[in-house]
Amino acid sequence: MTADLSPVIAKILIIEDDSDYAEKLTRAFVSNYRGLAFEAKVAKSEFAAQTFIQNDEADIYIVDLELPESNGIPNEEVGERLVKRLTHNTDGGVIVHTGMARADREDFLWSGVDDYIKKGDAISEVVARTFAVWRRVSRAKKGAAPNKKMRAFRIGEWRFEEGNRTLINSEGETARLSPTELAFMQYLCTVDTEIDRREFNVAVLARSECGQDMRIDNLVYRLREKLGGTFELISRKNGAYKLISIEKLNK
Repeated sequence: MTADLSPVIAKILIIEDDSDYAEKLTRAFVSNYRGLAFEAKVAKSEFAAQTFIQNDEADIYIVDLELPESNGIPNEEVGERLVKRLTHNTDGGVIVHTGMARADREDFLWSGVDDYIKKGDAISEVVARTFAVWRRVSRAKKGAAPNKKMRAFRIGEWRFEEGNRTLINSEGETARLSPTELAFMQYLCTVDTEIDRREFNVAVLARSECGQDMRIDNLVYRLREKLGGTFELISRKNGAYKLISIEKLNK
């Protein structure tokens, strides 16, 4: 008997100037692949994506780095600038999807990008990895639903509210999390203060146990840089990380 899979609706903006490839991606997303129904739109330039970004209309942004020049800025720099804007100013997941040979792939992941997918990979893998990012984004949005009472925590000097991507410290400074960082923090605060590499990939990244493995160390390093010394996430002998100095708050 075939499983009855309910469609999952996610709004995807593909920022891509190659019309043929953009159409290929769009067809894959709207073809009800494995019972999943996506709504996909295309913006061929940074300018065309402006309205979506200002209104934060997409759940997932898929960005080619090599976009048309804008106001004299080289095409490669346009893509980098756009990725930075998306990770800092929207609540959607951000995926870099490019054919450019870049040696700084990990820098993008550390800076807040949720995935980096090279062009040339099977379209079905692009869809599957986009869905994995969507699961984290949707989990975060459910946590931020207006009718849901969000739990609050004190982590070092930072106040963290479940479902809220912005943390605030005792000095009034703020730090903004990516959807992946938010999912990771929610796991540590609401499921278990200790997490290993397997749990990170399966429970946080929603990857299958036999799928591609992503190192937890990269995300831990990024959070330590972002939140400073009072964010105490210590490494254990078994390769896991444990969050200490956490306190549940009464809102």
